[in-house]
Amino acid sequence: MNSKEYYSKNRKIIRKKQSEKYKKDHPLKSKVCIFCNKKFKTSNNLKIFCSEKCEQTQSRIRNKEKGALNFKKRRQEMKRRCINYMGGKCEICGYNKHLCALDFHHKTPKEKDKEITKLIRNGNWKKIKKELNKCMLLCSNCHRELHFKIYENE
Repeated sequence: MNSKEYYSKNRKIIRKKQSEKYKKDHPLKSKVCIFCNKKFKTSNNLKIFCSEKCEQTQSRIRNKEKGALNFKKRRQEMKRRCINYMGGKCEICGYNKHLCALDFHHKTPKEKDKEITKLIRNGNWKKIKKELNKCMLLCSNCHRELHFKIYENE
């Protein structure tokens, strides 16, 4: 037996002994995957997924949720910026308590290129500003009353 074979054989024996010792020191524990609820055995106390597939799927879902949350925050910030640009309050009654209750009303609907909400999603401030200049900032109540008067007169 040459030295290479001897070393390889001894290395396998040492590895086997180490793995047996590890198994004795770290017994397998039964756990439940937090994604699919399958039972699995592991010696790692930190492991919470039964497989790499479950871990990746959970990660993908979490990232999607974060993306949606970030999109919502960006949209709210852009609406806040638009409201500030328009004066920050209803042009008729002066309401300014909450930005959800403020709407953009086109003075002449024929000049309307796109809805402000769709422009806010895209986030191009120059296009938004151009469209805002054709609008009035109204609270929800005043906006509804104005539309009712328009429809009533037709």
